[in-house]
Amino acid sequence: MKNRLNAFCVLIVLVFTLVVGYQLKDTFCSFIAGFNEGYSHSTNETKNHEKSSMPDFVSKSKLFVHPFEIVPSTGHIKYDKIKNAKLNRDDDYVLSVGMVFLDRGSIILQMSLMFLNLISYFFYVWSVVYFFRFIRNINRNIIFDKRNIIQLRKLGWGFVIVFFTTFIASYLDFYDMTKYFSLSYAEIKPYHPFASTEIFIGLTAFLFAEVFSIGIKMREEQELTI
Repeated sequence: MKNRLNAFCVLIVLVFTLVVGYQLKDTFCSFIAGFNEGYSHSTNETKNHEKSSMPDFVSKSKLFVHPFEIVPSTGHIKYDKIKNAKLNRDDDYVLSVGMVFLDRGSIILQMSLMFLNLISYFFYVWSVVYFFRFIRNINRNIIFDKRNIIQLRKLGWGFVIVFFTTFIASYLDFYDMTKYFSLSYAEIKPYHPFASTEIFIGLTAFLFAEVFSIGIKMREEQELTI
């Protein structure tokens, strides 16, 4: 029984670590790519216009990066050509997601998005910490304990906050993009506002917290009866 519990805890930790590590890797790579792009623009702009002001720099550099989804608006699918390296030919493909680089946008809005992303990262780490604490207690046979309820609720709130900050940031970014960008052949949508699994994990944590709370109350009632 104890061996199976240990094995199950190890499996959960490994899967969770892989999922979190994959997301952090994508985030880190995106950050590095964006930083290098911005630094490249900044360097070129400094060489060409040593006395240029910030408004000139913003207007001439594509600093505003917006991901989006593409939905055919006319009922017809637009096919594009993509190079197939395996067969050395051009094949048809349908673009369902994209990313546009614009040279204009709201600096204030982008700063707000950065702030929301920082909040999201903080509570993501917060949730991961309480998740590992909960698994550690389970592995130590500390199951129906009030500490687990507190950890599950904090974990749940962390993931719920991550979902809503991501959701708000997605629509704010989409609002800023649609002021300067559109497609003639398709409708654009915010990039995966409901694709995040954090809300499901958060609500599941709340559910387990209530189950543990009921279990503790039942155990206390039995002890009083005895």
